[in-house]
Amino acid sequence: MTTDPGIGDQFTFANALATLLTTESLLFAALALAANLSTPGGRRIRDLPVSGEALGAASVAVLALVAVGAVTAWGNIFLSPFPGRLDEIVICVSLLVAIVAQPVLATLLALGLRTRR
Repeated sequence: MTTDPGIGDQFTFANALATLLTTESLLFAALALAANLSTPGGRRIRDLPVSGEALGAASVAVLALVAVGAVTAWGNIFLSPFPGRLDEIVICVSLLVAIVAQPVLATLLALGLRTRR
Protein backbone atom coordinates (compact mmCIF):
# COMPACT_ATOMS: atom_id res chain seq x y z
CA MET A 1 0.00 0.00 0.00
CA THR A 2 1.43 3.37 -0.99
CA THR A 3 0.38 6.76 0.17
CA ASP A 4 0.48 9.93 -1.80
CA PRO A 5 3.16 12.33 -0.65
CA GLY A 6 1.91 15.43 1.12
CA ILE A 7 2.38 18.94 -0.16
CA GLY A 8 5.43 19.34 2.10
CA ASP A 9 7.18 16.49 0.30
CA GLN A 10 6.79 18.17 -3.06
CA PHE A 11 6.50 21.88 -2.35
CA THR A 12 8.49 23.28 0.54
CA PHE A 13 7.71 26.44 2.48
CA ALA A 14 10.71 28.06 0.80
CA ASN A 15 9.21 27.21 -2.61
CA ALA A 16 5.87 28.58 -1.47
CA LEU A 17 7.40 31.82 -0.21
CA ALA A 18 9.33 32.39 -3.45
CA THR A 19 6.27 31.61 -5.56
CA LEU A 20 3.96 33.83 -3.50
CA LEU A 21 6.42 36.75 -3.50
CA THR A 22 6.65 36.50 -7.28
CA THR A 23 2.87 36.29 -7.59
CA GLU A 24 2.43 39.25 -5.25
CA SER A 25 4.83 41.33 -7.33
CA LEU A 26 3.06 40.45 -10.57
CA LEU A 27 -0.32 41.32 -9.04
CA PHE A 28 1.04 44.66 -7.86
CA ALA A 29 2.30 45.34 -11.39
CA ALA A 30 -1.16 44.47 -12.73
CA LEU A 31 -2.75 46.90 -10.28
CA ALA A 32 -0.37 49.64 -11.36
CA LEU A 33 -1.27 48.94 -14.99
CA ALA A 34 -4.97 49.03 -14.14
CA ALA A 35 -4.46 52.36 -12.40
CA ASN A 36 -2.70 53.71 -15.46
CA LEU A 37 -5.42 52.47 -17.79
CA SER A 38 -8.20 53.94 -15.70
CA THR A 39 -6.80 57.46 -15.51
CA PRO A 40 -8.18 60.13 -17.80
CA GLY A 41 -6.10 60.96 -20.81
CA GLY A 42 -5.27 59.93 -24.33
CA ARG A 43 -3.96 56.48 -23.42
CA ARG A 44 -6.97 55.40 -21.38
CA ILE A 45 -8.96 52.44 -22.65
CA ARG A 46 -12.37 53.94 -23.17
CA ASP A 47 -14.64 50.99 -22.42
CA LEU A 48 -13.25 49.06 -19.46
CA PRO A 49 -15.74 46.36 -18.40
CA VAL A 50 -15.58 47.61 -14.80
CA SER A 51 -14.78 50.90 -13.15
CA GLY A 52 -11.24 51.69 -12.10
CA GLU A 53 -12.42 51.69 -8.51
CA ALA A 54 -13.88 48.16 -8.78
CA LEU A 55 -10.78 46.90 -10.58
CA GLY A 56 -8.57 48.40 -7.90
CA ALA A 57 -10.63 46.92 -5.07
CA ALA A 58 -10.59 43.46 -6.65
CA SER A 59 -6.84 43.67 -7.22
CA VAL A 60 -6.23 44.69 -3.62
CA ALA A 61 -8.40 41.82 -2.34
CA VAL A 62 -6.51 39.23 -4.40
CA LEU A 63 -3.16 40.76 -3.46
CA ALA A 64 -4.08 40.68 0.23
CA LEU A 65 -5.09 37.02 -0.02
CA VAL A 66 -1.77 36.13 -1.66
CA ALA A 67 0.06 38.15 1.02
CA VAL A 68 -1.66 36.08 3.74
CA GLY A 69 -0.29 32.94 2.10
CA ALA A 70 3.17 34.51 1.87
CA VAL A 71 3.12 35.54 5.55
CA THR A 72 2.08 32.00 6.46
CA ALA A 73 4.98 30.51 4.48
CA TRP A 74 7.33 33.13 5.98
CA GLY A 75 6.20 32.20 9.49
CA ASN A 76 6.78 28.50 8.88
CA ILE A 77 10.29 29.23 7.65
CA PHE A 78 11.47 31.92 10.07
CA LEU A 79 9.52 31.62 13.32
CA SER A 80 10.55 28.14 14.35
CA PRO A 81 13.20 29.00 15.45
CA PHE A 82 13.66 32.71 14.84
CA PRO A 83 17.07 33.46 13.26
CA GLY A 84 19.83 34.30 15.70
CA ARG A 85 22.51 35.88 13.51
CA LEU A 86 22.25 39.51 12.41
CA ASP A 87 22.48 38.71 8.69
CA GLU A 88 19.68 36.14 9.02
CA ILE A 89 17.52 38.60 10.97
CA VAL A 90 18.02 41.28 8.30
CA ILE A 91 16.93 38.84 5.56
CA CYS A 92 13.99 37.65 7.65
CA VAL A 93 12.69 41.15 8.42
CA SER A 94 13.33 42.40 4.87
CA LEU A 95 11.21 39.60 3.42
CA LEU A 96 8.39 40.36 5.83
CA VAL A 97 8.49 44.06 4.93
CA ALA A 98 8.34 43.13 1.22
CA ILE A 99 5.34 40.88 1.82
CA VAL A 100 3.39 43.41 3.89
CA ALA A 101 4.33 46.57 1.94
CA GLN A 102 2.75 45.53 -1.34
CA PRO A 103 -0.85 45.16 -0.10
CA VAL A 104 -0.51 48.40 1.87
CA LEU A 105 0.79 50.31 -1.17
CA ALA A 106 -1.83 48.65 -3.37
CA THR A 107 -4.58 49.82 -1.00
CA LEU A 108 -3.29 53.39 -1.16
CA LEU A 109 -3.11 53.20 -4.94
CA ALA A 110 -6.61 51.76 -5.17
CA LEU A 111 -7.97 54.51 -2.94
CA GLY A 112 -6.56 56.96 -5.46
CA LEU A 113 -8.67 55.30 -8.18
CA ARG A 114 -11.94 56.31 -6.56
CA THR A 115 -13.95 58.66 -8.68
CA ARG A 116 -15.33 61.89 -7.29
CA ARG A 117 -19.05 62.00 -6.97
